[in-house]
Amino acid sequence: MEPWDGPASVPFTDGDYVGALLDRNGLRPSRYTVTKSGKLIMSSEVGVVDVEPSDVEAHGRLEPGKMFLVDMNEGRIIDDEEVKNKVVSERPYKEWLKDKSLQLKDVPNNNEACPIETLDLRTRQRLYNYTTEDIQDELDRRKPGQSRYVTQRKEDDAVEILSGVFEGKTTGTPIGLIIKNKDQKSKDYENIKDKFRPGHADYTYQQKYGIRDYRGGGRASARETAMRVAGGAIAKKILTTLGISISAGVVQIGEIRANKVSFSEAVKNEFNFVDLEKINELETFFQALNKEQDSVGAKILVRVAGIMPGVGSPVFSKLDAELAKAMMSVNAVKAVEIGAGTRVVEMKGSSNRDLMVKAGFLSNNSGGIIGGISNGEDIDLYVSLKPTSSISQKTTTVNKENEEVELQVKGRHDPCVGLRAAPILEAMAALTILDQYLLDKGQCFNIERP
Repeated sequence: MEPWDGPASVPFTDGDYVGALLDRNGLRPSRYTVTKSGKLIMSSEVGVVDVEPSDVEAHGRLEPGKMFLVDMNEGRIIDDEEVKNKVVSERPYKEWLKDKSLQLKDVPNNNEACPIETLDLRTRQRLYNYTTEDIQDELDRRKPGQSRYVTQRKEDDAVEILSGVFEGKTTGTPIGLIIKNKDQKSKDYENIKDKFRPGHADYTYQQKYGIRDYRGGGRASARETAMRVAGGAIAKKILTTLGISISAGVVQIGEIRANKVSFSEAVKNEFNFVDLEKINELETFFQALNKEQDSVGAKILVRVAGIMPGVGSPVFSKLDAELAKAMMSVNAVKAVEIGAGTRVVEMKGSSNRDLMVKAGFLSNNSGGIIGGISNGEDIDLYVSLKPTSSISQKTTTVNKENEEVELQVKGRHDPCVGLRAAPILEAMAALTILDQYLLDKGQCFNIERP
């Protein structure tokens, strides 16, 4: 058993079987690597043993409530379901559980308010620990190679905390993080080193700096968004203590639009789409798209819930302006709408204004922001991303000598960058909202709000 001040990995063996599970709630899950050379390496931290990427057969991790078991005689990993099915059939566990369970309806109701709501932000931050897994869970949502509909580049996007955190708590100094690339293939870009890819920042970077690193996109590459997600994970954890949550999901791909919005459904499909009834249509669409060697754009809804009224500024740091700026800083984003967005041009004032009653607002065309300041309603941002510019179709362009040349882009690229953009946009929203919250505390510390 590994020594740790929190949940630990508990390995066990009888000589024929080797297994492991997580004690307590599994906030620090163990990770394992299976190599082609027949080794199984497991630890609470990534990288305890160096393994050549070419020797990796598979990666995995222990999960709360799940069993990991290896049959040494058969030389195979037995999955959680097989283990539990065998155990469940041996004893009447279901009957035992039924006889000994206490129903929630039989538990006395305690109406006392939780005292944590009265604590200041600094105290709340000290109460909530930060672990690598808090950040890794968000990065895992963004990393490439997770489905057949995204780039097949394989990156663990494993984050290491270098500074600013001690014994699970932030120290107040800058938090240093590093994510190392493992599956980069610079040779894929050799044939375009002197050519400007249409839709990419090659040309503008060359014009601005007189030099560019053609091996990918450099600062214009979506790889740089990994660190945004890492930083946003920390911001989201603080916002959670304030009762603020941020969710995002794809609401439109090409001409396929969601008829309903369910963020819980978005995490259940490979398109991160908020309407499961559209999945079959999307699968057919992407099969045709891949055959055409083409790409498509997407629109994502980012929703900030639980923010109190009064956050933001009336002129030079409007909350909607700051959020739009943050969204527009993300690669491929070309438009940001707030609330009713561009639909306001079709509306009359009588229908656009959000009427108020004692219980609150009757509509939310403003998207939760009026006059640059939050009004307490959900903040809804609709973010449109352009199609991926790197596609395999042959085309023409110009090179550094301004000569017209043929171009065919090789490599592993997303047919729709919007599929992996939700955690990136959530992160940027979290960082912006937290900044604005802290600014508001400094500006209006002596204002009593209901």
